Amino acid sequence: MSSQPNQSLIDGIRCLQYLVSSDKAVGGRELARQMGMNSTRVNRLLMTMASIGLTIKDEHRRYLPSPGIHALAAQAIRGSSLFASALPQLEVHAPRDIVVALGVLWEDQVIYIWHSEPGERTSTS
Repeated sequence: MSSQPNQSLIDGIRCLQYLVSSDKAVGGRELARQMGMNSTRVNRLLMTMASIGLTIKDEHRRYLPSPGIHALAAQAIRGSSLFASALPQLEVHAPRDIVVALGVLWEDQVIYIWHSEPGERTSTS
């Protein structure tokens, strides 16, 4: 890690992670409590993310991930050397009668980025 990590960037990414991990819309104060952060800071981060299309407010002024987060996720996966290297093998094995998945270990979780059911034909966009 660099000698001077950018705390605003760290907080923004953490905020986005909390938001996309929630199963419902989340208000700024509620998210700030969950994260142990100042609510004004969290609201500014959420508004900044909304300005670039990563979050959106619902009718109750709570935040949800917006379509921009899906575009960002797709760009990240498509730009991944891991995914590009693994995809040919995944496509070879997917049509068989086995479950095929690609996951990465991050912190204390396995995050699956590709999955197929037995016998399923695959295609990528």
